[in-house]
Amino acid sequence: MKFKNRQVIAGDIQVAVLACSKAGLPMRLNCQLIPGYIDNLANIEQYMAWGMGVGCFEFSFSQTFPLSQLSYSKPLVDGWADNAQVDLRAFSLEIAASGRYRAATWDAEVEQCSIWGQSAYGSGSRRRFWQGPQGEKFSLKTFFGFDQEGLPIVGQYDKNTDPELQEGSLAFMVLHPDGVVSASWDQNERVLFSSKLIGAC
Repeated sequence: MKFKNRQVIAGDIQVAVLACSKAGLPMRLNCQLIPGYIDNLANIEQYMAWGMGVGCFEFSFSQTFPLSQLSYSKPLVDGWADNAQVDLRAFSLEIAASGRYRAATWDAEVEQCSIWGQSAYGSGSRRRFWQGPQGEKFSLKTFFGFDQEGLPIVGQYDKNTDPELQEGSLAFMVLHPDGVVSASWDQNERVLFSSKLIGAC
């Protein structure tokens, strides 16, 4: 990842977040759950402490997307993301056992600025929300949502049944490194146009 023609470092992110905070812009820091890095409550508390230190109080922690479901012009490490999955049920139980966070109830309305998941935690929602003691809010995003006990539903992701990727639905657009813009995370499916062609006009 490049930022002004150089490698992004933690200080770059801190400067950007501080600038947004001072300007009064709403922010949310997004983080993938990866075993050995961000995979338990202590890890996310450390992450949130850093974020709050630079003025951000809303966070999202997401199940790692199985990249082998997609095709790219340059092959990735086969099966890496599929095997790099955090035990989300154990993770949710650890949050509850800590007693430090207030969970949204099943039918609670929760404000959020993202299209991912529903704004209400309940049937069909793929996010669950918690409020922390210092005013911080964080959510856990899963592929299959949560049961009525508030625990993530276990399953295997299949992009062919992902409602956000079905024909007739335009939930998002992705600009890929080669300039292709598609309505899918897969740059070879649901191609809308190429930004290179627009630049050539």
